[in-house]
Amino acid sequence: MAPAICGAGRFGTIRTVATASLFAWLAGLYPGAFAQELPEVVVTASRFEDDPRRSLADISVIGRDAVERAGPASVAELLQSYGVEIAQAGGRGSTTGLFLRGTKTSQSVVLVDGVRLQNPTSGGSNLEFLPLVAVDRIEILRGLSSPLYGSGAIGGVVNILTRRAAAAPAPRASLGLGTLGTVQGTLGYGGAVGPAGRATRFDVGVGWDRTDGFEATRPYSPDHQVDRDGNRQATMNLSLSQQFGQDWSAGVDGFATSGNTAYDGAFSSPDAAIIDYRTRAGSAWVQGNLAPGLSTQLRAGGSAIDYTYPAFDFAPRTDTRSVTWLSALQTSAGRFTAGLEREVLTIAGTGLTTGEFAYSQDRRTTTSVLAGWQIEFGAQQLNLQLRHDSIDTVDDATTGNVAWGLQLDPQWRVRASYGTAFRAPTFDDLYNPFGSNPALKPEEARGGEVGLDWTRGAARIGATLFASRIRNAIELDANFIPNNLAEARVKGLGINAYYPVGALALRSTLTFQQPRGVITDPATGVTAEAPLARRAAQSGVVGADWRSGPLTLWSEVTFQSDRLDTRRQPMGGYGVVNLGAGYAVSREWAVSLRLANAGDKDYQTVWGYNMPPRTVWLAVRYGAN
Repeated sequence: MAPAICGAGRFGTIRTVATASLFAWLAGLYPGAFAQELPEVVVTASRFEDDPRRSLADISVIGRDAVERAGPASVAELLQSYGVEIAQAGGRGSTTGLFLRGTKTSQSVVLVDGVRLQNPTSGGSNLEFLPLVAVDRIEILRGLSSPLYGSGAIGGVVNILTRRAAAAPAPRASLGLGTLGTVQGTLGYGGAVGPAGRATRFDVGVGWDRTDGFEATRPYSPDHQVDRDGNRQATMNLSLSQQFGQDWSAGVDGFATSGNTAYDGAFSSPDAAIIDYRTRAGSAWVQGNLAPGLSTQLRAGGSAIDYTYPAFDFAPRTDTRSVTWLSALQTSAGRFTAGLEREVLTIAGTGLTTGEFAYSQDRRTTTSVLAGWQIEFGAQQLNLQLRHDSIDTVDDATTGNVAWGLQLDPQWRVRASYGTAFRAPTFDDLYNPFGSNPALKPEEARGGEVGLDWTRGAARIGATLFASRIRNAIELDANFIPNNLAEARVKGLGINAYYPVGALALRSTLTFQQPRGVITDPATGVTAEAPLARRAAQSGVVGADWRSGPLTLWSEVTFQSDRLDTRRQPMGGYGVVNLGAGYAVSREWAVSLRLANAGDKDYQTVWGYNMPPRTVWLAVRYGAN
């Protein structure tokens, strides 16, 4: 099937490649005038605070400014604006999946403040229930990451960090109005008090939003209902930390949200087609220095995803509890890390553990040990990581990773890595009474990447060639029964660029890949290869921001080429234009305007379901919002 972007076929590919080449050309043309854009540290790439420019992983960060200008968009739509492929069955609150490096939703890990957010039944994180108003920033780690994060981290990790406060205590508030009957408001208060080394930092916030939505399904969809599918949501987030001198600190953080969303379904009436949901995640932690060069951190936390279908006798209650201990020893021979984790997954509720069709298992415990070594010698850097996961009801797994980097000069660096990863079958895969396969084997992945990075000041351009093979990949067949494929293969090229030129900043995240699955017929032995569902050969985003004094203007184009859905239904390529503007009226007050899907593009990421039409959003903010 020929790839297409907005129906442009190979010409869309040419335009995309030309854009990537433009960034490389600009890198040599404008060597100065940079503004800081990356945060000082990231934690997802190593589980310790690190300089992102020294990381040997393919990592990117969505900052607070990007979260604010996203307006009423969902977390998934914000991720899409930074190059992550998504599949969304309608508007906000609708079933949503994400695809990193050609993998599917359950093959990537989602964290909230370092705590895993997951639904044990499906293996996903129910991104559709997450509140964007509680988010401070998001770190995206691409590539095999099981040596750090265990089961499911094949495509990568998305770490969502909730609101924090560092300045003097101050209030904040916002109110936004938009088309489709959309209203959103927030209130918050946070800051730091006390002397240096003994500071108390806190932040508390509440948010609410509603939208009347739009018609989620197309007339040919078997789920089609003639109505608008809206969403209602209320959220609270909290963080509190205390410093005990220069070496130790402790705190708690988390969020909780509840809401309901309408959907279209073949087996329910429009009035009854509603999902009530509740999501929460939180943790308590302590970290400090046991001795010079020896640091440690302990975190105990959990997450829960609960939802109810009033039209059916189905009300899942899912829970994830974890305890993690990590330590790092810095010596002349490098940094040595070690850690222990214990995670307990449970499911309950009508339709899972009670009722006529109950799952045969409702609990899973994982005990893990991990170790690492990182050393720099001259212009070179070497990272080693090893992890062993012992999972009851599923085979044990040992994964590892080796990464190497060479700083060619102050601007250019080459890096390479090779690693393994795995994913244990989910409760749905193994125990769902309506479509499971108890004979499933865990997925086993191995792969590598080679990257070239250029940085100067805040400017950066990186290209990464990647390839991975997933043995026993679990995919649904035409009857929605999970089966182990002989193999799934993904290879491709990822390009990330950020380039400020005076008041203008250009950014781009592009992916060119070949996600393919290999199926062997057990009866005939015939092997066939086909594209993996909902994953495009070409996808990404190209954007530009312009800032002068109190005025900010921004624009972006997100795109995907042709894809097939789960039953091989074709979905055409598309390109969507988003525009926005912001103006700081004073130090405390700001207004912003967002025009999403400016061309009113008719497109779909799930066959038979509409994506949001053109929308307009106006917001007013007060304080450090």
